[in-house]
Amino acid sequence: MTFYLINNMPDTELPYTNKEDDGRVKILPSQHTEIKLAYQELNSYRKVAELYGVTKNVIRFICNPEQLKEYNERRKKREPHLRYYNTEKRREYMRTYRAKKRKHKLLKSQQ
Repeated sequence: MTFYLINNMPDTELPYTNKEDDGRVKILPSQHTEIKLAYQELNSYRKVAELYGVTKNVIRFICNPEQLKEYNERRKKREPHLRYYNTEKRREYMRTYRAKKRKHKLLKSQQ
């Protein structure tokens, strides 16, 4: 289940059109104060997260917005989209995979 934080929008302006088709859990800005109070009362991110049906990191980022900023900065530095993808390596793997498939007559040869 994914979450969607809506920080700068009024409660009436949600960024999706059909609520029934959208499986994400929404945390509206009006709920942020409730969540902060619930955390102060329960003193557990996990318990508050179970109440709202989101992950504990969502609650942590709502209660501590500076941690969200730090997390986003660290994530940008890591560049996760570039860590595992190597075009040349993938091209070679696909070449050998297709040759193997052709050998076993599972892939139509290009003519």
